[in-house]
Amino acid sequence: MENRIWFLYAKKLTGEATDVETRELNELLSSRPELYDELAALETVWATPSEISTPSDSDFNQLAAKIQSQGYDFEWPVQEAEEPVATAATPVRWLRRPATWIAAAAAAAAIITAVWFSHAPAVHMLEEPTMAKANQVSTRPGSRSKVVLPDGTQVWLNADSKLTYGNDFGVSSRDVTLSGEAYFDVKPNKEVPFYIHTSKIKIKVTGTVFNVRAYPNETRSETSLLHGKVEVTLNSSPDKTYFLKPSDKLVVTDDGGINQTTAAVAANAMQKQNRVAPAVQIPVMKQLVVKPDETFPVETAWVNNTLAFADESFREVADKMERWYGIEIVFAHQQLEKMRFTGRFENETVAQALEAMQLASPFKYTINGNSVVIFKTTK
Repeated sequence: MENRIWFLYAKKLTGEATDVETRELNELLSSRPELYDELAALETVWATPSEISTPSDSDFNQLAAKIQSQGYDFEWPVQEAEEPVATAATPVRWLRRPATWIAAAAAAAAIITAVWFSHAPAVHMLEEPTMAKANQVSTRPGSRSKVVLPDGTQVWLNADSKLTYGNDFGVSSRDVTLSGEAYFDVKPNKEVPFYIHTSKIKIKVTGTVFNVRAYPNETRSETSLLHGKVEVTLNSSPDKTYFLKPSDKLVVTDDGGINQTTAAVAANAMQKQNRVAPAVQIPVMKQLVVKPDETFPVETAWVNNTLAFADESFREVADKMERWYGIEIVFAHQQLEKMRFTGRFENETVAQALEAMQLASPFKYTINGNSVVIFKTTK
């Protein structure tokens, strides 16, 4: 299966993949997200200028030549210009990862490694990671990072996120603190549970795959479970534990997100009594949804290089777009923030994404550098 992923990804890079092959690639990658760091390296090689190929070569063959010129031991399916599709009688040589990459992957289990992905329209370039210290890894807006912790746990950090852990991680404890969003594939260890601490919740696992969204400036946090099981407790109610099973999604919202007026009245009453109103957090259990024409839920689409949202307000969508593209979005008219959208974008620029959204609801926008202004249409 892995060989097939490499082959399909190469065809996607060169623009030679069919719609059927693209759908097949998305399906395969949904079960193998750990390959994104190596696939990004393939993109880097493709983006590097080369004098090896000739103008008559197909883009696919030019990519193969670039790979070989870099000294990597890859074997590509033979692809002739006259007969681009291999027949049953045609011998096919699948690509192989070089031994040096396998060795590097083994070494990653003992140290933190991070590979950055910038959200350019077409090519995601490798960048140097930002590490404030040995036990902290952070991503900036417009970038993602894959992290391998000392115990072998794999973590994908979404844009504008930070992951920290103590010096004793993996020895007597496995505690991490998350600010932002991350996708976890936790190494099983029943004797030393894995704990994730956020500003609103604490999650306990022994070995599973799940996604956590916990940006400090957002009013809600989400825990979405794909495999295994997790236990979630609210920081405001540590005596209550919520047990998630696969496809469960726990949403914790400040003030419940349902009756702000009631919450304000209660807060004012407590202020009159010179008391501090405690944060009200309301947990709601939901189900992850995957539509027939999709391969992964909205909650984990970002791991598969897709910006996705389902029936979300324009303000919520704008928050995602700001981190995804590394931009700032300002609404000239506040009522526009309440407009709701559903959509998925992969390689689209911010302008292309906004233009697609305009087809669903009328609005106008201007782009000046990294600043986007949304305003009402005029009759």
